[in-house]
Amino acid sequence: MKLFNKLIRILEIIFYLISFQINVINCQQYVPMKRAFHTATLVEKKIYFLGGFTELSIYTNDFFTLDVSKSFNQSEGCPFEDLNHLSASVVPEHNRATTSVGGLSNDTFFLFGGDMGSQSKYASEILQSFNTSKLGMPKVSVITDYNRFLPVRLWFGFSPRPTG
Repeated sequence: MKLFNKLIRILEIIFYLISFQINVINCQQYVPMKRAFHTATLVEKKIYFLGGFTELSIYTNDFFTLDVSKSFNQSEGCPFEDLNHLSASVVPEHNRATTSVGGLSNDTFFLFGGDMGSQSKYASEILQSFNTSKLGMPKVSVITDYNRFLPVRLWFGFSPRPTG
């Protein structure tokens, strides 16, 4: 019986150690992967980062933010906030795109052009839009107005090698 009680006690200790490790892991701050060709958009006092191309040559639709109104130091790392749960099903994986913010309450992100890969269902569309408060991607269509000038003009392209 003593051996059984010792075994139970050892199993309890192992259980508590595992529980403690899980809690410690969940408390770590979000650190985004290194990337290139992502977008960064300043909205009030937050910079929103979207997409890009990782070191492993993977297209991504990662979505995270950095609140620049709060002070932070390099030794503790930047306090990024992970927003991937918001973009997983809404934003296509992409790189080399451009984002802008608009809408009545500055709550709509517009994603222009970029490389979304040939396999993407979004690859043939020029403009993506998603509302940050409703998290849906409305269909954007072009409206032609022949009576006045349009306030926004878009030019985009990609050249794999220098042209000059």
